[in-house]
Amino acid sequence: MYDRKKFEKLKLIEILDKISKELKSEIDCYIIGGLAMMFHGTKLATKDIDIVFDYPKEACEFMETLKIIGFHEVQHVTKDHLKIGAHAVLEGPDECRFDIFIGNVCSGLILSEEMKRRATKVLSLRNLNIFVMSPEDVFLLKSIAQREDDLADMATIAAMGLNWGDIAKELKNQPNYWKWLPLYYSSLEALESEYSVSSPSKEILQGEAEICMGMITILQRMDRPLATDTIVKILDGDEAFALSVLSKMSGLGLIKEVSGFWILDIK
Repeated sequence: MYDRKKFEKLKLIEILDKISKELKSEIDCYIIGGLAMMFHGTKLATKDIDIVFDYPKEACEFMETLKIIGFHEVQHVTKDHLKIGAHAVLEGPDECRFDIFIGNVCSGLILSEEMKRRATKVLSLRNLNIFVMSPEDVFLLKSIAQREDDLADMATIAAMGLNWGDIAKELKNQPNYWKWLPLYYSSLEALESEYSVSSPSKEILQGEAEICMGMITILQRMDRPLATDTIVKILDGDEAFALSVLSKMSGLGLIKEVSGFWILDIK
């Protein structure tokens, strides 16, 4: 398999500086992924610059500027790029790539006000203000993305020392957090199994993560009304667990009971 070249921090800053000189208006952006780790001192090089914008207008101007300096949009991207839900991927003549995100990352996690508050401004170029996401938020995003190298990166970030409470709080404040909690929990399990890195959040979140996994399982079967006893069977015959799952789903307004059957609660 072809392995794309990696770029060191100084080279990437040179590219960002070149972009800033071509921008017509001042733009703020947030760096995640490998370059964020480089600013935090936990990585030496990266293949891509993952960059998040608050507004489509800023992202469009940034992309147009990339094209002016010789970048082009990549039409066929890898499964990893599809998984993280980038708005666009642009590549330069030297194979440097920008993954562009607008407002959200990993096909769902939003760039929240708390994430922006935790971010650190690291560069003020001519028309480009660059903020780096906190180690906690980079860790969270990698736990959800679950790309090939993300688990190893998470182990490296965890070695810095993390505020695990901030990560769990951010996750629970995300829209539809129940979709993301099982991914985060499974990443914590893999981190402990493969790298012997333990998180104090893992045991705390286990019960709720299992309920959220049950919710996802039931939603995948909701192509027709389901009786409670059918749902119990789907969830391996554990009645108490099934009732907890149904209670959670009903409380979130995902399903409702009509004439003894559970259906999607579409508003």
